[in-house]
Amino acid sequence: MTRSIREGRDAKRAGNRTWPRVLFAVALLVASAAAALFAARDLLPRRTGARYLTPDGAARAAYVRDDPDLGYSPVPGARVRAVRRAGDRTIYDVLYTIDADGHRLTHGDPAGPDVLFFGCSFTFGEGLVDADALPEQLSAALGRRAHVVNLGFHGYGPHQMLRALEIGRVRVPAGAHVIYQGLSDHVRRAAGKAPWDTYGPLYEVDGDGIRYAGRFHARPIALFLRTVARLVNAGLLPQALVGGEPDAADRERTSGW
Repeated sequence: MTRSIREGRDAKRAGNRTWPRVLFAVALLVASAAAALFAARDLLPRRTGARYLTPDGAARAAYVRDDPDLGYSPVPGARVRAVRRAGDRTIYDVLYTIDADGHRLTHGDPAGPDVLFFGCSFTFGEGLVDADALPEQLSAALGRRAHVVNLGFHGYGPHQMLRALEIGRVRVPAGAHVIYQGLSDHVRRAAGKAPWDTYGPLYEVDGDGIRYAGRFHARPIALFLRTVARLVNAGLLPQALVGGEPDAADRERTSGW
C-alpha cells in the first residue's frame, strides 16, 4: 500500500514537471510562428489593398507609420503613388501629397476662417488626386480664402478624432467650423473590431460619457493580429478570425462621443 502511494506521488510529481515543459514548448511554437508571420508580412499577397510607391512607381514608399497616440498615421511630407488593382483591373492609380503637418495637402489661406474636416478615407479622398478630395474642393469653392484642413485618413473612426483633440494634436480655434464625416462602420472601428486598427485608442463608457482606456491591444499582440488580418485578406485564413460585428455596447460607446 505504501509502495503504491509512493509510486502515485512520484507519477504526480513527474506529471507536474512535464506540464510546464509542454506549455513552454507550445508558447515557443506560437512565438516562433508569430515571428515568422511578422517577418513575412510584406511578402503576403493583397487582393485589393493599395500599394504605396514612389511617384515614379519604381519602389515602395514610406507612407503609413505606427503612431503611439492614434494607432497609425500618414508620414509627414510624404508624396506617394497609390495603386489599387483587382486582378487585371486598375481601380485607381493616383498621387497623394501629405503636408509637413501630416495632413492631406489642401490649399487655402492660413489666415482665413478655419474649417477642419475629420473622418476616414471618404474625407481623405482615397483613390482621388489631391485636387479632387472634398476638403480641397470646398477650399476651391470658397476662393481659397479659408484655412481648410483635411484631418481624415484611411480607416479612421471617431476614436482617432477624440484622441487627437484630447492630447492637443489638433487644436480647434475659436469660431472654427468642424465637420466630421461618419459612416455606420465607425461603430465597429471605435470598438477595435477593424482588423487594420489593432493599436488605436480605446474608449470605454464611464457614467454618462466615455473615457480613454489605453490601446486596443499591446503592441506585440497588435502586430500579430495585423499579420493575421493580412493572411485573411490574402485568402490564406478564414474571415471569421478577424473583426466582428458591433453589439449594443459598441453602439453605446459611439453614441457617447
